[in-house]
Amino acid sequence: MNKPIQRQELLQKWFKEDPNFSYEKLEAVSDVPKSTAQRIILKGGDSAQFDSVCKIVVALGHTVDEYLGIVKDDKELTMVSLM
Repeated sequence: MNKPIQRQELLQKWFKEDPNFSYEKLEAVSDVPKSTAQRIILKGGDSAQFDSVCKIVVALGHTVDEYLGIVKDDKELTMVSLM
């Protein structure tokens, strides 16, 4: 499972993947207020409401499984660490 600092780094990385993506666009796509999205991406989402984090992750084009570090192989669902 991804640790809090890893999840924060993922959000920051995913946000920067598209140089044309802005907090205003993220707000429009995710329906999460710009100030909340900034706080979650810059400071981490561990104290944020889970549904807000999920909306941001999906708006950035990723899955909640990726964010949490859950990997599904052919036979079972397993938790993995990136470290």
